[in-house]
Amino acid sequence: MQPVSSISGQRLRWFMMAMLVWWLAAAVYLLAWPKAAGYLQLRAAVGHPWADGLFIWLTHAGDGLMAIALIVLFFLLKKRSLAFVLLVAYAGSGLLAQVLKVVVAAPRPRAYFEGLGQQLQAVAGVDLLRSATSFPSGHTATAFALAASLVLLHPWWNRHWWLAALLAVLVGFSRIHLGQHFLADVWVGSMLGVAAAWAGYAWLRRWQPRWAA
Repeated sequence: MQPVSSISGQRLRWFMMAMLVWWLAAAVYLLAWPKAAGYLQLRAAVGHPWADGLFIWLTHAGDGLMAIALIVLFFLLKKRSLAFVLLVAYAGSGLLAQVLKVVVAAPRPRAYFEGLGQQLQAVAGVDLLRSATSFPSGHTATAFALAASLVLLHPWWNRHWWLAALLAVLVGFSRIHLGQHFLADVWVGSMLGVAAAWAGYAWLRRWQPRWAA
Protein backbone atom coordinates (compact mmCIF):
# COMPACT_ATOMS: atom_id res chain seq x y z
CA MET A 1 0.00 0.00 0.00
CA GLN A 2 1.43 3.34 -1.02
CA PRO A 3 0.98 6.21 1.45
CA VAL A 4 -1.40 8.99 0.42
CA SER A 5 0.81 11.95 -0.50
CA SER A 6 -1.40 14.54 1.17
CA ILE A 7 -1.51 12.70 4.51
CA SER A 8 0.76 14.57 6.90
CA GLY A 9 2.48 12.75 9.73
CA GLN A 10 2.81 16.06 11.55
CA ARG A 11 -0.95 16.50 11.50
CA LEU A 12 -1.38 12.96 12.82
CA ARG A 13 0.88 13.88 15.71
CA TRP A 14 -1.17 17.02 16.39
CA PHE A 15 -4.33 14.95 16.37
CA MET A 16 -2.88 12.49 18.86
CA MET A 17 -1.65 15.36 21.02
CA ALA A 18 -5.22 16.67 21.07
CA MET A 19 -6.39 13.21 22.13
CA LEU A 20 -3.82 13.11 24.93
CA VAL A 21 -4.90 16.55 26.16
CA TRP A 22 -8.54 15.42 26.16
CA TRP A 23 -7.74 12.18 28.03
CA LEU A 24 -5.60 13.99 30.59
CA ALA A 25 -8.19 16.74 31.17
CA ALA A 26 -10.94 14.13 31.62
CA ALA A 27 -8.78 12.13 34.02
CA VAL A 28 -8.07 15.22 36.14
CA TYR A 29 -11.77 16.07 36.25
CA LEU A 30 -12.69 12.53 37.26
CA LEU A 31 -10.17 12.63 40.09
CA ALA A 32 -11.22 16.10 41.24
CA TRP A 33 -14.98 15.60 41.46
CA PRO A 34 -17.20 12.95 43.08
CA LYS A 35 -19.17 10.97 40.51
CA ALA A 36 -22.62 12.44 41.11
CA ALA A 37 -21.55 16.06 41.66
CA GLY A 38 -19.15 16.03 38.74
CA TYR A 39 -21.78 14.61 36.42
CA LEU A 40 -24.42 17.15 37.38
CA GLN A 41 -21.92 19.97 36.93
CA LEU A 42 -21.05 18.79 33.41
CA ARG A 43 -24.72 18.56 32.46
CA ALA A 44 -25.29 22.08 33.70
CA ALA A 45 -22.21 23.45 31.90
CA VAL A 46 -24.11 24.18 28.68
CA GLY A 47 -27.47 25.66 29.57
CA HIS A 48 -28.38 27.58 26.43
CA PRO A 49 -31.72 26.70 24.76
CA TRP A 50 -30.00 25.66 21.54
CA ALA A 51 -27.77 23.12 23.29
CA ASP A 52 -30.37 20.36 23.56
CA GLY A 53 -31.13 20.36 19.84
CA LEU A 54 -27.45 20.59 18.92
CA PHE A 55 -26.46 17.62 21.05
CA ILE A 56 -29.45 15.53 19.90
CA TRP A 57 -28.23 16.09 16.35
CA LEU A 58 -24.55 15.53 17.14
CA THR A 59 -25.09 12.31 19.04
CA HIS A 60 -26.23 10.61 15.81
CA ALA A 61 -22.66 10.86 14.52
CA GLY A 62 -21.90 8.03 16.94
CA ASP A 63 -24.66 5.77 15.63
CA GLY A 64 -23.70 2.49 14.04
CA LEU A 65 -25.72 3.48 10.98
CA MET A 66 -23.41 6.45 10.43
CA ALA A 67 -20.35 4.21 10.55
CA ILE A 68 -21.88 1.66 8.20
CA ALA A 69 -22.95 4.38 5.76
CA LEU A 70 -19.40 5.78 5.64
CA ILE A 71 -17.88 2.33 5.17
CA VAL A 72 -20.20 1.61 2.24
CA LEU A 73 -19.66 5.08 0.77
CA PHE A 74 -15.88 4.84 0.75
CA PHE A 75 -16.03 1.29 -0.58
CA LEU A 76 -18.19 2.45 -3.50
CA LEU A 77 -15.80 5.35 -4.07
CA LYS A 78 -13.01 2.74 -4.28
CA LYS A 79 -11.26 4.12 -1.21
CA ARG A 80 -10.78 0.58 0.00
CA SER A 81 -8.03 1.24 2.53
CA LEU A 82 -10.15 3.82 4.32
CA ALA A 83 -13.24 1.61 4.16
CA PHE A 84 -11.25 -1.26 5.68
CA VAL A 85 -9.80 0.80 8.53
CA LEU A 86 -13.22 2.28 9.26
CA LEU A 87 -14.68 -1.23 9.38
CA VAL A 88 -11.98 -2.53 11.73
CA ALA A 89 -12.21 0.57 13.93
CA TYR A 90 -16.00 0.46 14.16
CA ALA A 91 -16.28 -3.31 14.65
CA GLY A 92 -13.31 -3.57 16.99
CA SER A 93 -14.27 -0.70 19.27
CA GLY A 94 -17.91 -1.76 19.22
CA LEU A 95 -17.10 -5.34 20.18
CA LEU A 96 -14.83 -4.27 23.03
CA ALA A 97 -17.43 -1.80 24.26
CA GLN A 98 -20.15 -4.44 24.30
CA VAL A 99 -17.96 -6.92 26.18
CA LEU A 100 -17.09 -4.30 28.80
CA LYS A 101 -20.73 -3.32 29.15
CA VAL A 102 -21.61 -6.91 30.08
CA VAL A 103 -18.60 -7.43 32.35
CA VAL A 104 -18.82 -4.13 34.25
CA ALA A 105 -22.64 -3.84 34.23
CA ALA A 106 -22.53 -0.21 35.40
CA PRO A 107 -25.90 1.57 35.78
CA ARG A 108 -26.69 4.43 33.48
CA PRO A 109 -27.15 7.89 35.04
CA ARG A 110 -30.92 7.55 35.42
CA ALA A 111 -30.64 4.28 37.38
CA TYR A 112 -27.63 5.55 39.34
CA PHE A 113 -29.41 8.68 40.55
CA GLU A 114 -32.60 6.75 41.29
CA GLY A 115 -30.46 4.63 43.59
CA LEU A 116 -29.48 7.83 45.36
CA GLY A 117 -33.13 8.84 45.68
CA GLN A 118 -32.83 11.58 43.04
CA GLN A 119 -34.67 12.14 39.78
CA LEU A 120 -32.50 12.95 36.78
CA GLN A 121 -34.03 15.57 34.52
CA ALA A 122 -34.42 14.44 30.92
CA VAL A 123 -33.82 16.53 27.82
CA ALA A 124 -37.08 17.12 25.96
CA GLY A 125 -37.63 14.40 23.37
CA VAL A 126 -34.98 12.06 24.83
CA ASP A 127 -35.80 8.87 26.71
CA LEU A 128 -33.40 8.27 29.57
CA LEU A 129 -32.13 4.69 29.50
CA ARG A 130 -31.84 2.96 32.85
CA SER A 131 -30.10 -0.30 31.92
CA ALA A 132 -26.83 -1.51 33.44
CA THR A 133 -24.92 -0.86 30.20
CA SER A 134 -23.36 2.52 30.89
CA PHE A 135 -19.65 1.69 30.78
CA PRO A 136 -18.21 2.40 28.27
CA SER A 137 -20.07 4.61 25.77
CA GLY A 138 -20.55 2.85 22.44
CA HIS A 139 -21.56 6.05 20.65
CA THR A 140 -18.36 7.72 21.82
CA ALA A 141 -16.24 4.76 20.77
CA THR A 142 -17.74 4.90 17.28
CA ALA A 143 -17.29 8.68 16.99
CA PHE A 144 -13.62 8.55 17.94
CA ALA A 145 -13.03 5.49 15.76
CA LEU A 146 -14.41 7.37 12.76
CA ALA A 147 -12.48 10.55 13.58
CA ALA A 148 -9.15 8.78 13.97
CA SER A 149 -9.67 6.67 10.83
CA LEU A 150 -10.47 9.73 8.73
CA VAL A 151 -7.46 11.66 10.02
CA LEU A 152 -5.23 8.65 9.32
CA LEU A 153 -6.32 8.10 5.72
CA HIS A 154 -8.48 10.92 4.34
CA PRO A 155 -6.53 13.98 3.06
CA TRP A 156 -9.24 16.55 3.83
CA TRP A 157 -9.78 15.31 7.38
CA ASN A 158 -6.03 15.01 7.87
CA ARG A 159 -5.69 18.72 7.02
CA HIS A 160 -8.61 19.49 9.34
CA TRP A 161 -7.57 17.15 12.15
CA TRP A 162 -8.70 19.71 14.74
CA LEU A 163 -12.27 19.54 13.41
CA ALA A 164 -12.28 15.74 13.61
CA ALA A 165 -11.04 15.91 17.20
CA LEU A 166 -13.54 18.61 18.16
CA LEU A 167 -16.52 16.78 16.65
CA ALA A 168 -15.56 13.51 18.36
CA VAL A 169 -15.31 15.24 21.75
CA LEU A 170 -18.65 16.97 21.18
CA VAL A 171 -20.30 13.64 20.36
CA GLY A 172 -18.89 12.26 23.60
CA PHE A 173 -20.15 15.28 25.54
CA SER A 174 -23.57 14.85 23.92
CA ARG A 175 -23.89 11.48 25.65
CA ILE A 176 -23.39 13.23 29.00
CA HIS A 177 -25.65 16.19 28.18
CA LEU A 178 -28.45 13.90 27.03
CA GLY A 179 -28.29 11.93 30.28
CA GLN A 180 -27.14 8.59 28.86
CA HIS A 181 -23.54 8.30 30.10
CA PHE A 182 -21.05 9.45 32.70
CA LEU A 183 -17.73 11.11 31.85
CA ALA A 184 -15.83 7.89 32.66
CA ASP A 185 -17.94 6.04 30.07
CA VAL A 186 -17.11 8.65 27.44
CA TRP A 187 -13.44 8.76 28.45
CA VAL A 188 -12.88 5.03 28.02
CA GLY A 189 -15.08 4.88 24.91
CA SER A 190 -12.86 7.47 23.23
CA MET A 191 -9.77 5.41 24.01
CA LEU A 192 -11.34 2.30 22.51
CA GLY A 193 -12.25 4.14 19.32
CA VAL A 194 -8.81 5.65 18.73
CA ALA A 195 -7.01 2.40 19.61
CA ALA A 196 -9.18 0.38 17.22
CA ALA A 197 -8.54 2.84 14.39
CA TRP A 198 -4.78 2.63 14.89
CA ALA A 199 -5.00 -1.17 15.06
CA GLY A 200 -6.76 -1.30 11.69
CA TYR A 201 -4.25 1.13 10.19
CA ALA A 202 -1.27 -0.82 11.57
CA TRP A 203 -2.67 -4.07 10.17
CA LEU A 204 -3.08 -2.47 6.77
CA ARG A 205 0.45 -1.04 6.78
CA ARG A 206 1.96 -4.31 8.00
CA TRP A 207 0.41 -6.66 5.46
CA GLN A 208 -0.22 -4.24 2.55
CA PRO A 209 -2.85 -6.39 0.78
CA ARG A 210 -3.10 -5.96 -3.00
CA TRP A 211 -6.68 -4.75 -2.86
CA ALA A 212 -5.54 -1.78 -0.78
CA ALA A 213 -2.98 -0.57 -3.32
